[in-house]
Amino acid sequence: MDSLLQKANIDEPELRSFIIRLSASELGKLSEPCHYPTMKGYFHQLLSLTGLTISDIKEFFSGFYKEYAWSNIHKDPHTNLLILIMYYFLKKRDIQTYLSTMLWHVLKQYSHLMHIRIPYCNSQVFMYTLEHLSKTHLFVREKGISGAMYHITQRMQYIYTDAILSKDAKEIAAFITASRTRVQQSIASFQNAYYKHHKEGSKYRTPYTGEEGQEYETLEKRTQVVDTIKKSITVYKEIDEKAILEAKTLTKVRESLARLIVGELSNITYQEEIRMILDLFIRDIKSTSVLCGEKFFTYVKSLMAIKRTTKPVYFKQQINELLIKLLKATNTFSNYNDLTSQSQSLINSFLALYITMFARNKLC
Repeated sequence: MDSLLQKANIDEPELRSFIIRLSASELGKLSEPCHYPTMKGYFHQLLSLTGLTISDIKEFFSGFYKEYAWSNIHKDPHTNLLILIMYYFLKKRDIQTYLSTMLWHVLKQYSHLMHIRIPYCNSQVFMYTLEHLSKTHLFVREKGISGAMYHITQRMQYIYTDAILSKDAKEIAAFITASRTRVQQSIASFQNAYYKHHKEGSKYRTPYTGEEGQEYETLEKRTQVVDTIKKSITVYKEIDEKAILEAKTLTKVRESLARLIVGELSNITYQEEIRMILDLFIRDIKSTSVLCGEKFFTYVKSLMAIKRTTKPVYFKQQINELLIKLLKATNTFSNYNDLTSQSQSLINSFLALYITMFARNKLC
């Protein structure tokens, strides 16, 4: 592979940014029913950022695998370009981009197989199927399809990193087969359940839509919701542009500060703080009119207006504690300290609105 890299003209900063951004974005979108990642559409952009052609990839890898593999999945230029990029970033000791590239590969397998297995997808049946899978199914065990794909990526990283770094053709061929097989196993059982429910006419009814006064089903359900949103923000680093705009408009917080806060919030370090805030937020929500209707802003405002309480832990307190951590991490806490209490309150409200609107936009 080193000879192929010598032929390449890699724009490393752009390639790194492109892979991390797109893989995280597409992973996050898997929380949407019937979303199949569009990784195939980015292949030519990947090629451009490496300075290689399809012919370069095909020519090299046709000899690389030798007798170890040469089935259709091993012939795929997109897959082999990703193998090359994984090797490149491993050599650079850039584990984050290496892992993101492997995630790209796993998402590509998922998308390809889902287009074959469930080409015409009904979102309500899809969601119903997710809700009624066995607890042992990977999609359930890892709290969703996004978590499942990330789990497979981590397992493949653990098993095959040394093989990729050492350019072991036999083991790399095995990696391609194994990663596809792991994804296919989860999809096959999901597909069977999907078509069974489709035939029976079963459709998903979300606890966040429907009749006025509808409540959360169980504590377990609430925990699952909080965990999913927490992961969306920190693990998959999703950013809700609509929520930023609304929260910024309502609080008059500067664009630069808003972006700084939201960007730092994506750090996995804050998972527990976000979990606590979300749990406190949805704990007392009893109907869809609060979460998804006009009462939403009144409810958030009431939580941020509390001045005295006997509760040891409460929403406004947790927002403030998280904000201070975010500002200290971005070296802006001293500027915050110099502000009036009213200005500080608006920044706290921005963070509260962004997190809660992120949740609302996911669930409503």
